[in-house]
Amino acid sequence: MKFLQLLSIFLLVCFIQAASAATKTDHVIVRTPSKTITGFKRPTSIQIVGNEVFLTDSGNSTIKVLDVHTGAELRNFSLPSGQPHGLFVKGNRLLVTDHNEKTYSFTLSGELYAVHYSPNTHSVSVAIDYNGLMYINEWFTCKINVFNVDGTKSHTLRVGSSCYARKVQFDKQGNLYVGKHYKRGVSVYDRKGSLIRTISLPTVSFMEGIHLNPLDEDFLNVADRSGKVLKVEIATGKVVEKFTGVSAPYDIAIGPDGKVWVVDLSGDSIKIYCNEK
Repeated sequence: MKFLQLLSIFLLVCFIQAASAATKTDHVIVRTPSKTITGFKRPTSIQIVGNEVFLTDSGNSTIKVLDVHTGAELRNFSLPSGQPHGLFVKGNRLLVTDHNEKTYSFTLSGELYAVHYSPNTHSVSVAIDYNGLMYINEWFTCKINVFNVDGTKSHTLRVGSSCYARKVQFDKQGNLYVGKHYKRGVSVYDRKGSLIRTISLPTVSFMEGIHLNPLDEDFLNVADRSGKVLKVEIATGKVVEKFTGVSAPYDIAIGPDGKVWVVDLSGDSIKIYCNEK
């Protein structure tokens, strides 16, 4: 009898330990916004550089620069024509696409000094790699046009078919991450344009913005316009964090203090999440 009692206790302890481990393994942190910034109209893309937040406020046809600590507007400027959509900041250079044929180059203070043309395209996003090459992403064609530092065309990358590629990002190794609107995943390409792997995200419906944190490149942050904002483990595709309270997430960025900034397209706002542990 004592043996059976001891065996029962042992099995109970094992069950509790297994259940605890499963809970820990499957645990997903759910975050709610600590602050909401309003006053925008259909905001789209965001990037944080130092103490400044760069945002394309498409409905108001402006690029706005905010203070990362307070959210207050520091300055704003407009495109010569069209509505701003994608943006990318590197050094003293701010690139902005107009969701049409043009990508504009500004200084960080808003002085226009160059215009790049991609004929017969819908340029939705732009990025600069570590060699200074500029990547302009076409919405309908699944092509990414690559330009040299002097603005001349270098080559074109084809990143699939019917993919409707959205935002592009680079990791420290120079690999290109491409979020694909309808493909429920992110494709990763090497410097030569060869596919390395695909990060499958089966719960994502309409991929929009992606963000790689240079300080934490084991994870990828994803904005899904259907209402999901996720932090996923790149190696496994496992969701480790969810960010709630956003109606139509469009882009995502992380500040120097670890706070997560999420653009809410239809909510005409930005939601900020504290980096609580």
